[in-house]
Amino acid sequence: PSPLDPRQQSAWFSLDPATGLRRGLAPEDSLSKGHWLSPGAALRPLMQSLLLPVTAVVLGPSERSYWRLAEPLWEKLGLAAPRIISRPSVMVLPHGVRLDPSRLEALKEGNWSRFAQATPPQPSTRLPELEVDPAWSPALAYRFRAEVARTRVRLERLDRRLVRDSLRDSLGMDPEQLRQNLFPFGSDQERVLPGLFWLRDPVLLDRILAALRRGGELHLVEAPCV
Repeated sequence: PSPLDPRQQSAWFSLDPATGLRRGLAPEDSLSKGHWLSPGAALRPLMQSLLLPVTAVVLGPSERSYWRLAEPLWEKLGLAAPRIISRPSVMVLPHGVRLDPSRLEALKEGNWSRFAQATPPQPSTRLPELEVDPAWSPALAYRFRAEVARTRVRLERLDRRLVRDSLRDSLGMDPEQLRQNLFPFGSDQERVLPGLFWLRDPVLLDRILAALRRGGELHLVEAPCV
């Protein structure tokens, strides 16, 4: 038994050296002529350690997630698993944004209600409890309950918008726009910033280096004013 289930993910790929395109290989597939056999992300750590054993590896959040998939296989092959050292992560916030690291997960989920902040009375609380009149027919009573439920759903959407508007003032930016900026696909995105950014404005690089010197795994750095 292993988390590397070929029915859920490809352990091996067929790599076309001419184009760089990779295609997942099912257990019954054969390698195309002229193509290279390429391990999948989950199998790559094991292949690397077989070819070049190391005692420690420095990994980021995304790398750690698939590295752990191969952990049950180290012992089966008689290998000593390398020690994992967390690589510090830096998130560059737009200029003027004020965000506490403890709020990152709530921001990533788009769950504005988890932000500890006082907000005005929410619209859904303004809807009184409405009861069905006994004199109504069953069809009318059913329609009435459905309309009240529909109205309550719409007001709850306004609740979310109210919290979002109030967060805009405290964060310095619309929270949904900030979420898409930091988590464009709903997950952590590891990106390499071109050196042109540092040549144009070395202040950002200075801020990142100063944050890394303080230690820790996660740093929020505000981008300079453009």
